[in-house]
Amino acid sequence: MGSIDRFSLLHDSLLSIIVSSLPFKDAVKTSTLSKDWENVCKLTRNIEFNELFFIKFDQPHEIVHSQRMAFLDFMKKGIENHGENAIDKFSLTMSAHNVFSEDIDRCIRFAIRNEVKDLELDFTSPTWNKDEFYYNNFVASVDLSSYVYEYSGLQSLKLYSCDFSASEMVNFHSLKEISLGFMRVSICAIEALLTNCEMLESLNFYKCWSLDEFILKGEYLGLKKLVINRCHFKSSTFRINAPNLKVFDYHGSLFDIDIQSPALDEVNLDFPLELGCQSHGSYYLHKLLKDLPSPRVMTVCSYWLQGITFMLNSCPNLEHLTIEIVEKRYMNFFEPVFPIIPEKYWIDTIEAYKCVKSHLKKVEIKGFKVKGNDNSIDTDGHNVWQYIVTD
Repeated sequence: MGSIDRFSLLHDSLLSIIVSSLPFKDAVKTSTLSKDWENVCKLTRNIEFNELFFIKFDQPHEIVHSQRMAFLDFMKKGIENHGENAIDKFSLTMSAHNVFSEDIDRCIRFAIRNEVKDLELDFTSPTWNKDEFYYNNFVASVDLSSYVYEYSGLQSLKLYSCDFSASEMVNFHSLKEISLGFMRVSICAIEALLTNCEMLESLNFYKCWSLDEFILKGEYLGLKKLVINRCHFKSSTFRINAPNLKVFDYHGSLFDIDIQSPALDEVNLDFPLELGCQSHGSYYLHKLLKDLPSPRVMTVCSYWLQGITFMLNSCPNLEHLTIEIVEKRYMNFFEPVFPIIPEKYWIDTIEAYKCVKSHLKKVEIKGFKVKGNDNSIDTDGHNVWQYIVTD
């Protein structure tokens, strides 16, 4: 008795859910399974056109050009084949935007016409170093098309090296998340975003820069998540009043950070290494911990090891602590300020921390290397403290 293709018996609405759960390039591959599946990939509600799936930029120019033409042809056929089927998410990653502006315009119009909910446009160059911790003054390569501002169905908008006009975002009544990267962003634009997009809950910046101070003077009740990743602003002050902010994720230089957010629940703080003992860093670290509402979840970098005693005492409600240890090669220059006996330090001081005795349940140390055979720490019967050590 031959096997039965039960997938072919499913209704298109169920097939759409299945294929939409796959990464787009895998959804396209399903068309090779059988003749019955040739058209199933057209039912996906998540479309991703990424030139990096086609182009290898380390190849000779002639090969790169041929690969780019294949990518553009794939985009054109993908739009034609999908037809008028609604889509939830549309993502476009493409450089050489000045030459192929018509193709970009065709893609964005297709997404808007098909009532896209999540729109991601990435026009960054593959030659940019996106992993470097320190900032660069990137300039946006493309301006957001005017007809996007007229569309009111967006729930998520991600723009990388794509400039925008915040004052024109008056129709984004459903927008809950916006991510901006690789561009200059003024504080006036940020305030306009928070004012015009009343449903906005998540605001994310990656490698942005500004000549303004990051001081937001209004009270932004809707904002629940704020991510500042490797950005640069004018002064050494960061101030925001967001009473309902629950998640604060910061990667960047340490300076005066003032967050008025009593509801803060999760904090991720990652600072770059500093050469030598810099007193202003210790001052800002102390001030941040003293003023920061006690979070339940924290992720911190190696920088915090110098003040971990004060950190634990300043966070009595802490339940889950993650420490990301920097690679040893970055710490070769470091010398401890005072001698520490690792085998005894935690045992001798553990009773001092309020969170250890009352709330702390889990500590995860990433990049930690154990010397010897014993990597256990006894909490002397206190609240469940589970140590997970991962490389």
